Amino acid sequence: MALPGGADDSGPADALPMSPAAHTALAVAGRLEALLREEITLLRGASVDTLKQMNHRKSQCLLELSRAARALGDEPAPPALEQGLDRLKQVVADNQDTLSTHIVAVRDIAGLIAEVMQAHESDGTYADRPAPRPPLGGEHAADAGGAYRPDQKGATP
Repeated sequence: MALPGGADDSGPADALPMSPAAHTALAVAGRLEALLREEITLLRGASVDTLKQMNHRKSQCLLELSRAARALGDEPAPPALEQGLDRLKQVVADNQDTLSTHIVAVRDIAGLIAEVMQAHESDGTYADRPAPRPPLGGEHAADAGGAYRPDQKGATP
């Protein structure tokens, strides 16, 4: 039987045989590993269209993994299962790093947007730093001479 990561359970004769519960846990761990690798690829490729679906699929797979782990009870984990869980642990760490990078980027962008919105809404009266000044010659070079603009606050014809 081929297992995730190219392993198979037809190892040496002295290897521990795997119980059905261990096979199930290993299969679920392999599916979760594949899901996380897929999510990492999506995140690195900046494709966010399917991230909501990916989150749902991960939640379902984590639920299956916790059920499979409970079914193992106290039986010792065979080497193939330990190897599969070690691979999963590495992919989880990589996934966490990739998600952290995106979270930091989103926070930075949200901070910049908030600053721009605050600067746009404020006249600078209570700001720590002065409000940005319009370029020389007024807000717009075409407005030199005080042309009426209905979109300006306090403008009169």
